[in-house]
Amino acid sequence: MPIAVAGFAHVNLNCRDLARSRRFYEQALGLAARVHTDPAPQDCRAFGLSEPAQWDAWMLAHAELGTPGCALDLLQWLRPEPLPRDGAEPGRLGLRALGFEVPDLVRARERIEAHGGRAAGAEAAEAFGCAAWDPEDSPLWLRTGRHARLAFVELGVSDLERSLRFYAEVLGLEAGSGPVSQPVQASGAGLREDGECRVAALGLRGDASGFRVALTRWRRPAPHGHAPRDAHRQGLYRMALLASDLDRRHAELRALGVADLSAPIWLDLGPSCPAPRCRALFFRDPDGTCLELIEVPSAPA
Repeated sequence: MPIAVAGFAHVNLNCRDLARSRRFYEQALGLAARVHTDPAPQDCRAFGLSEPAQWDAWMLAHAELGTPGCALDLLQWLRPEPLPRDGAEPGRLGLRALGFEVPDLVRARERIEAHGGRAAGAEAAEAFGCAAWDPEDSPLWLRTGRHARLAFVELGVSDLERSLRFYAEVLGLEAGSGPVSQPVQASGAGLREDGECRVAALGLRGDASGFRVALTRWRRPAPHGHAPRDAHRQGLYRMALLASDLDRRHAELRALGVADLSAPIWLDLGPSCPAPRCRALFFRDPDGTCLELIEVPSAPA
């Protein structure tokens, strides 16, 4: 039986220039800065870092919708310094690309170019929409939607059926309507197939934001590389979800045999954050993608 998950918290993108990245996502893609975390150096062994580490980060979310959705955690590591990206080409395993909905695709491409990114033309639309890249070459997908928002994240996997079982049996994610925008041939519950990849779009039941995790098994090119193992490596690194009673969730995850499960820890979030501390734990999916649970208070009886 899957653990109880309350919702998506954020997808973490490590950058080398936080101010530039924040301007890009605000001005080119319509997100708004919500929460600033700026802690002092602290023990980050749960992240896999041996020395005291320090970051500066902003949580960005859509500016117009009232329903909370998955935020973008733009983070710059100060100690240790960011490592260069391993790569982010199609087929690479792990969190690979952010998917955004925008009201006007043409204007979004123009704003991306004007603010230091680059975008493919409409004629280059692929299974997920139109391809684009931020100023640090992090891949993006663009598709038309009513509001500007972070709509999905593409997660490269080596075995789609195995990953489907993991995300269903461990986190309770379910297949549903997803971000694939081109006509495709359905192949089983939630599976979609086209000339390049097979995709299963997963979400949480009752999540009004509609955020999806697009599990993607690329065929051309074939899956390759590995999910980042270094928490301070540039690019997408981890996805965080919300859960109550972290001690109980830890026991359940241990019984399910997930890889690299950390004990629940307290993290300092710094003086700029309204909640200066949070409790979290970390583990990995079958391809090594880092997942995080953040504790939220239990609802009163």
